[in-house]
Amino acid sequence: MPAVLATIVSRKGSSPRETGTKMLVWPDGSCIGTIGGGCMEAGLLTEARRMLSARSPSAKLCPIDLTGAQAEEDGMICGGKIQVLLELIMPKAAQSDSAIHI
Repeated sequence: MPAVLATIVSRKGSSPRETGTKMLVWPDGSCIGTIGGGCMEAGLLTEARRMLSARSPSAKLCPIDLTGAQAEEDGMICGGKIQVLLELIMPKAAQSDSAIHI
């Protein structure tokens, strides 16, 4: 079954999880692990499901700003910035030229 692996690859300031934290997202939106929760994670889940349904792109870097008024309104009081790498993972049976194969 295809999946998207989300990994925090950089962090500046305060964030709910450390660099290297991973979360695996399945096509139905269920996941293993967390990269911090809340609306930040919800947005990444939406993007991961979009990647899974289109089977592309094979990877995408998503910057997330946990500072400013919008983050505060959404309850994100961390005050940092992170970048999350989303990687499309495809089993060999569903190979595509642009995906990571396992």
